[in-house]
Amino acid sequence: MVFFIVKLLLLIGLIAVQSKDCNYRFWKAITCEKIHSLDQLKKGIQECIEYDQVPIKGFYRLEMEKSTIGFLDPDTFKGYEHVKIIRFLLTSVSNIPDGCFKNLNLETLQISFSTVDNIENKAFEGMF
Repeated sequence: MVFFIVKLLLLIGLIAVQSKDCNYRFWKAITCEKIHSLDQLKKGIQECIEYDQVPIKGFYRLEMEKSTIGFLDPDTFKGYEHVKIIRFLLTSVSNIPDGCFKNLNLETLQISFSTVDNIENKAFEGMF
């Protein structure tokens, strides 16, 4: 019985830790799930950095999963110029606007099992 209670408490603790919008992963990534606004994304990343004590340049991957993103704009990734990999997984992106990735020196932009409604002609201009 005691073993069951300890196991249950550990499970509850694990769920509580994983309930944030964004979590730091050991592969030096911040993974955000169920994001629906730019404010939610920025707050989630900032909370993750503070809670997990991650230096701003301590992560080089930004991953968004199971999200609906209609808020990408040229300043979405401002402050994260050090990020090398951006990954969208199981995410719906309504528009990738002109200059969305400006000032980023990405090695990988991955859009997997996701939908993108529109990519503007100069979306990747100024990326390098």
